[in-house]
Amino acid sequence: MKKNSLLAWGICLVLLLPITTSAATYHLDAEGGNDTNSGTSPAAAWQSLAHASAQTFAPGDQILLQRGDTFLGTLILDNESGTQAEPILVGAYGTGDLPVIDAAGYLAGVNIRDVEYIEVQDLEITSNGGPVLDGSAGLAEKDEWNADKARYGVYVNGITGTAVVHVTLRNLYIHDIFPTSDRATEGANPTTYWGYGIKFSGGALPANASGFKDSDGLSEHFLVENCTIERTGHRGIHALRVNFLNIIDNVLTDIGGPGIQPSICDDMVVRGNVVTRSGSYVDPRMHGRGSGIWPWSSERVLIEKNTFSGARGRNDSCGIHIDWNCSHVVVQYNLSIDNAGGFLEILGGTYNN
Repeated sequence: MKKNSLLAWGICLVLLLPITTSAATYHLDAEGGNDTNSGTSPAAAWQSLAHASAQTFAPGDQILLQRGDTFLGTLILDNESGTQAEPILVGAYGTGDLPVIDAAGYLAGVNIRDVEYIEVQDLEITSNGGPVLDGSAGLAEKDEWNADKARYGVYVNGITGTAVVHVTLRNLYIHDIFPTSDRATEGANPTTYWGYGIKFSGGALPANASGFKDSDGLSEHFLVENCTIERTGHRGIHALRVNFLNIIDNVLTDIGGPGIQPSICDDMVVRGNVVTRSGSYVDPRMHGRGSGIWPWSSERVLIEKNTFSGARGRNDSCGIHIDWNCSHVVVQYNLSIDNAGGFLEILGGTYNN
C-alpha cells in the first residue's frame, strides 16, 4: 500500500475514535467520607453537602450520594452548566434506601441557581422547620429567599435574571416541607407556613426589557417525572414565569395548597399525575385551601389523564381550576373524585379553553 494511502487510513481511524471528555464522578458518604478526599471513588468520598456545594462542576460530571445515608444541609448548584449531550447529574450510588437530604433550617434541600442542563434524581428530601441556618447567599431580604418564611424541597431559580434552561427532576421523594415561621395568607387560618415541594422560578425580566409579557424569553425546558411529594405547607409543584414544562406521572398527597400551580407559564403538558387531598389540613401549619391543578395567566396547557381527588378549602378547591388570564388550556381524559369545589372552575379573562 502506498504511503499516502496509509496516511489516509490513519486519519480515518483517528476520526472514528470516540471523543473523550474530562467528566468525573464524585461520591459523598455522610459517615465514612472526608472532605479532604478527592471524591472520585467510594473509598475516597467527600462527606458534606457544603463541600460539594463549594465545587465547580463540568459537563458530564456526576455528584452521587450514598444510599442509606442522611446528609444534613443543602446542596447548592450555582452557575453550573452541563450540555445537552453531557448534563450534570445529581443522584445516588450503592444499594439500599434513597439517600436523604435533611435540610431543616435551610432554604432548600437542593438549591439550583442560574444553570443549564442539570438532572437530579433518586433522592429523598425533607425540610421540616428548625432554627434558620441559611439566608441563601445573602438574598434573605425577600421572603421567598428566606428560610424562615419559605422552604423548598427543590428550588430552581434564575436569581440574576439569567434564564435557567433544561432542568430535569426525576424519582424524588419530597416530604414534610415547612419553614420555621408563618406568614399571612388566605387559607384555613390567617397564616400559613409556605413550604413547597418543588418550585421553578424564571427570575425577573431584565430592566431594559420591553414589549414582552412576563414569561417571554425566560427559563424553559423543565421536566418533573415520577416524583412523590407529600405534606407540604403550601404548594406541591409551583412554576413561575417558565416555558416548556412537562409534569408527568407524579404522585402528590396532602398538599396544603394547590397540588400543581403554574403562574405565567406557556407550553405545558400535565399528564398522568395523581393529586390526592390538595388543600389538606392534616398539619395545622398547612394552608388548607387548594385545587388539584391551578393555572393562572398561562397559555397552551394540556391537562390529561390525571386523577384529582379530595380537594378541600373554603374557596375554589376544585379538581381543576383555570384561573384568570389563561388561554388555550385543554382539559381531557381526567378523573375527578370528591373535590369540595367540584370538577372544573373557569374564571374570567380567559380565552379558548
